[in-house]
Amino acid sequence: MIPRTQQTLDEISRHVAADNELLAGRIGPPSGRAGRGIADLFAEACGSASVSDEYCFGLEYIFEGFLLHYRPPGRLLAPDTPEFNLLAGDFMYARGLTHMAALKDAQCIRLLADLISLCAHIDSVAGRAGAAGNGRETTRAWLLTTLCLARRAVFGDEDFGEYRQQMDRYRDDIFQNYGGRDAGEVEPAGDSFSCWLKSGFPQVDLSGWFDELETLCQRDARPDAPGA
Repeated sequence: MIPRTQQTLDEISRHVAADNELLAGRIGPPSGRAGRGIADLFAEACGSASVSDEYCFGLEYIFEGFLLHYRPPGRLLAPDTPEFNLLAGDFMYARGLTHMAALKDAQCIRLLADLISLCAHIDSVAGRAGAAGNGRETTRAWLLTTLCLARRAVFGDEDFGEYRQQMDRYRDDIFQNYGGRDAGEVEPAGDSFSCWLKSGFPQVDLSGWFDELETLCQRDARPDAPGA
């Protein structure tokens, strides 16, 4: 079976090719998109529930924006200049948020806006601290946010206030305590949140997914990436 992420990225590449002439000329071959990713984690967390594909499109667009900003060249586009990658990343962020906005759910937009700001903060602080391994904390941010969105997609407002509060505590810990050396300053809070999430997602192998996402979050890290 083709991974959900690969299907989503193939569809995104078709949209980009049709809608943006500048990016269309930089789209790479589909062979580089194989493997599981954010869309697969989201689908696994949702289980058998039927949810809108807009979630998967929004998540993968925004993850691609993250990669272009901090781990270029990402999965869709051929390598280019830092300026081009930054512009392309902004395009992907905007498209992802547009897909989420179609769901008419302000909480989803807020979660993803927080995620984007968290990733920017983590990379900026890690760069100033001279840390190369900041993929661990961005991995945690992506894992936790994706699971919260899955909870929101399946159950709506049911218990979501508690999830939102937990995510807010994690976000506050990042902004107040993360020093960029080895992510050890905020690991207890993140690990506690991960353990708490296991009760809501017993079908998800959190440690296995953390390892998979960490590989993606460290993909092609380069010293000239913005924030590095």
